[in-house]
Amino acid sequence: MILSNANLKKILWGAAGVVTLAGGTFICAQILAEDRYAKKSLNHILKVNQSKNRRPKQKLPTRNENIASLKNKEYDVLIIGGGATGSGCALDSITRGLSTALVELDDFGSGTSSR
Repeated sequence: MILSNANLKKILWGAAGVVTLAGGTFICAQILAEDRYAKKSLNHILKVNQSKNRRPKQKLPTRNENIASLKNKEYDVLIIGGGATGSGCALDSITRGLSTALVELDDFGSGTSSR
């Protein structure tokens, strides 16, 4: 059976419509799924941020208590100088689980690191 041009055009237009509808449905589903993922990740970020940056409940030790601690306690690492390098070394040694003391003549990062 040979199709006439009119019937062939109808079939092709119908197939094009089905493909367009299927493609549009697929794209809409992807957009909606991405939006849901974005909302979930945003909620996760907000939840994590709520637990950060809370003030410590214990009071910070005084200068005299810190000096007494330096005299009485044994440390694995002693860092002299609290500039960029000294502070970075202190952070690194603490994250490795070492007992660390950092001493600085002035405020931390107040010398060359503050320029």
